[in-house]
Order: sequence, then structure tokens, then C-alpha cells
Amino acid sequence: MSNQIDESYVRQNIPDTGDFEGSKEFLEPNNAYAQEPPNRSLALDGYLWWNNLSVSYEGGTRLLVDNQPLRASQVEFYIDDLSWQYALNGPRITDPWGNGQQAPGDWFVPGMLQFGIIIFQSNSWWGRVDRGINRKAIQRPGEDILFNVNDKRGTYGDNGGSFDLYLKVLS
Repeated sequence: MSNQIDESYVRQNIPDTGDFEGSKEFLEPNNAYAQEPPNRSLALDGYLWWNNLSVSYEGGTRLLVDNQPLRASQVEFYIDDLSWQYALNGPRITDPWGNGQQAPGDWFVPGMLQFGIIIFQSNSWWGRVDRGINRKAIQRPGEDILFNVNDKRGTYGDNGGSFDLYLKVLS
């Protein structure tokens, strides 16, 4: 799908970050535990690895390190091995930008990319996940960091597949 997405459209029309407006209902997230990356040089560079993060939890996935929620003020990360489907037999999503279209109002993050990956903190802020290496300043460093795909609320249960996350804490 990545060759069909208009990069200039995404960069001009999809915000890099935003705030959740008002009080949204956030479901309990799934937990994922950090592992040492299979590539030794990534481990030496400070990256942690979350293997096969699920795309079927509407509450997203909370990142854990040593059984504690990951908290930081700035992170660097990238997505790898991304392959998932919505609606069980929907088209395969292989790009962090999903299908490259803007999500309507009944989605987890309206105005963000449909089926795109997001980094977020519950009832606080969200950030678009771009292709390649991402650097994000975390809005509330004392709160849990979560990842998810942007899908229509109430429809996450029919998603299948996963993605890998490589992340290092910068501060």
C-alpha cells in the first residue's frame, strides 16, 4: 500500500500531533513487554524491541520495561514487520500511514490517518507515526506510553496481524 499513498497529502493535511479533545472513553490497554532486539547492534545502540504488537485492542498497547510502564520525555522509534488486516479479509496494511486517507469523526483519532499507527497517552495527546525513524517529545513524561492503530471505534475485534516496534529512550 505504501506506493499508493500521496506523501505530500499526508505531510500537508494530517497533523503530526494533537490533543484528545474533551474526555474520551479509553478502554483498558493490552500490555507488551520489552525484549532485547534480535540485532545486537540495535541493542548496543540502546533500542528495545516489542515483537508482534497486537492491532486488535481498542485500548491500544501499553509498553512495559522490566514489568513497569515505559515513561520518558523523548523517544526515538521505528516500525518494522508491519502486516495487518481490518475486517478479517480487508486489504493488508503494510505502511505506518495505513491507507493514507483522513479518518472521520467516529474513529479513535479523527483527522489522523485511517489504519495508521499512533503513539499516544490516554486522555492527553497523540502523535502520527511516520515511515522510517520517528522522534517524539512526550507531552506528559510521567504517564504511560501506548501504541495502536487508528480504526473505527468498536471495530478493533475483527483486526488481525501485528507490527514490531523498536524504541529507545532519549530522555
